[in-house]
Amino acid sequence: MRRLFYLFIALLLVSRGFAQQNVSPFTMDDIKNWTGTGPNRAALAVQWVTGEDPTELVAEDIHFLVWGYRWEDGEKPSALDMIRAVAQNDSRFYVMLGDAGKDPVIWGFGYDADNSGSFSLLNKTTSVTIKQDQFVDGVVSLKADPDGFRPVDVADYWMGGWKEYYCSYYTGPVGNEAPSTADFQYSQFGASQRYLTNGSWDAWTLSAIDYVSEQNTPPVSKLMQAAEANDPTGNESLSFSDTKAYYSARTLFMENMNNYTCRIVSMNGSVVKYFLVRDEKEVLPVNLQKGIYILSAVKGNKSVSYKFVVND
Repeated sequence: MRRLFYLFIALLLVSRGFAQQNVSPFTMDDIKNWTGTGPNRAALAVQWVTGEDPTELVAEDIHFLVWGYRWEDGEKPSALDMIRAVAQNDSRFYVMLGDAGKDPVIWGFGYDADNSGSFSLLNKTTSVTIKQDQFVDGVVSLKADPDGFRPVDVADYWMGGWKEYYCSYYTGPVGNEAPSTADFQYSQFGASQRYLTNGSWDAWTLSAIDYVSEQNTPPVSKLMQAAEANDPTGNESLSFSDTKAYYSARTLFMENMNNYTCRIVSMNGSVVKYFLVRDEKEVLPVNLQKGIYILSAVKGNKSVSYKFVVND
């Protein structure tokens, strides 16, 4: 599945607002969350898409987070070693492993995006729920079908699968600067079979199983962001009585939420609006169909959520 039509992708990215002017490329020096010690460095990048279609590359729905991994001279870590270590070190990051032969494969990645301190998955098709305490050191091994899972908290990130969607693995040229979309290549090895070198870049995206076009979802390098460093003091939560947010007459009214990144999520898990609050008092018209919604807002290690009903 390596046939990526890069001209088409480039045009798509520009048309969807990805063209950025005077933006410095992401580098390993920008990484905030590091695991391990030693002079050798590698980057782990995971690209979540929270829109209705997880392979539809709309900038506001892409959350492309990057972690760093270090190791000592003489060691020979694999990409899977890096993933396991990062999952153990960052309490917000989770990975699902499965069996597809003699070596474990990556079936999914999760992230406690609202920093609520909990992460669980639900599969309504199979009535399977995977709770946080089942992720030992951030890792869970699953024997069942990994397709169809969603995060219980709709504000969190999840991507995974095997027969409908799968986690596609890309590697890029070594160096301090992140490879461009065109420079990332689909990996010829699984995570347990690829060994890191100093300056390695590993990226994971979610692709649909497509035997006709054999296209995969590319990493959108320009949207890379550093995963937040671990917070030794724990999570800080605010109530919406403090922030004074409420919904009325197709309008969201928000106070004391300046610089919060917000999402409006329907009860089926679809993100219907994504925005940044820019003022201490902000009025946002929203045209929503009848139903129940959750407004989730994050700023650093602070998180708030608000449930509201649209009746008209």
